[in-house]
Amino acid sequence: MKRRNLITGFGGLWIHTAMLLVLSGSTPALAQSTEPAAEITSMPGERQGYLVNVDLPLVGERDQEVSRQILRIADTYADSEVRPIVVLRFRSAPLSSVVSELDNGSMGTRGSQFGRSQDLARFLTSRKAARVRLVAYLPRSVEGHAVLPVLACEDIYAASGAELGRAAIDEASDASIEAAYRDIAQRRATLPEAVAISMLDPAVEVVQVQLADGGTQVVTRPEAAELREAGKVLREEVVWRGGAQAMYSGRKLRARRWIARTVEDETQLTEALGLSGSLRTTRQLPRDWTPVSVTLDSTLTASLTSQIMRSLRAEISEQQLNLVVLRVQQTDCDFRQAALLAGFIADLERENIYTLSVILEPIQGPIGLVAAACQESVLLSDAQLGPDQNNSVNLTEDESYQNELGDLASRTGRPLALLSALADVEARVGEFTDQETGKRAIFANWQ
Repeated sequence: MKRRNLITGFGGLWIHTAMLLVLSGSTPALAQSTEPAAEITSMPGERQGYLVNVDLPLVGERDQEVSRQILRIADTYADSEVRPIVVLRFRSAPLSSVVSELDNGSMGTRGSQFGRSQDLARFLTSRKAARVRLVAYLPRSVEGHAVLPVLACEDIYAASGAELGRAAIDEASDASIEAAYRDIAQRRATLPEAVAISMLDPAVEVVQVQLADGGTQVVTRPEAAELREAGKVLREEVVWRGGAQAMYSGRKLRARRWIARTVEDETQLTEALGLSGSLRTTRQLPRDWTPVSVTLDSTLTASLTSQIMRSLRAEISEQQLNLVVLRVQQTDCDFRQAALLAGFIADLERENIYTLSVILEPIQGPIGLVAAACQESVLLSDAQLGPDQNNSVNLTEDESYQNELGDLASRTGRPLALLSALADVEARVGEFTDQETGKRAIFANWQ
């Protein structure tokens, strides 16, 4: 697999062909830096974006955690002439992660408290948050009052099948709630005010009118009637007929040009945003790093794999490490040893430990899976990743390899099809489009 294919293909995998990496200390097979800090810095001119998860439903202090992360990013770039991009990924997270005795897994994004949602929306439209460019990303449907902070973002990107709406599904709307939605819709103007209200009130009909002066407006049915009586309307089109709280798909929102674009994964999102690399997190902001370096070269045996994992566990526990750097050279190993070490790297506590692979030369074979398991990878000079002609598994014929690779894809968050291209020399990877929905996905021939 050529470097360019890897850079554009791995969703969520940060790969850069050039990055300044400052690490103190030597680099034997396992070495802790003797200096107190390390720094990871992007090259000048790169446009970088940050990912902040908005866990739904908004309860407890979830809204405050989002605000804190945004402020950290804004403060870091206080002297920058260009606002950093902050992508708010709205995702369902069970209430059990907040209140252990409750499990909200079956409710999806429902259950967000109106007060929490309003506080977050107001913060997102505040002067403090204006120091960053806020982008809402909806990989799946969002309903309930979580709709309110979505409306508070400057741009919205959504999967074509994701829906937004049914804002009052948890409680009946009243005048104060409607006023809050009108306020945020007016402040940001991401979606028309009438569309926002139709998500609250099942009696609201939404109409798009073409005006005699050449402009268009999206209004409620009574507002359309007033314009028509004033002789300002040439043509009307019903957008939402009412009868239920409105729910709009990403496809429909994009067709109306109310959202920036539909994207099916984070790879498409970063391309649409024009970013130089994949989205980073607040864990990658400048801080004191306590790193350890692991060099992979020659042969990765079962005993060496066990030694590396055992030593890393001990170092992380005893030295309070927060950065693991893998220096990867051509290394002979079988698929299962590579998958074992890759799974171990992927399972490290990602909230506190950051993993980075530095690929020093062209490498072939399953060792590429270990590099792909890291949160970020750097390819130096002419480095490439690809399968090994003489050390390849056969995913088409061996279901056990398929299962192992599928498990690794789940643990690392990498596309299964693209991981297979590192293990199987016969794997052919392509992008397929559903002709009915337009949804795109990447598959390998063996799938």
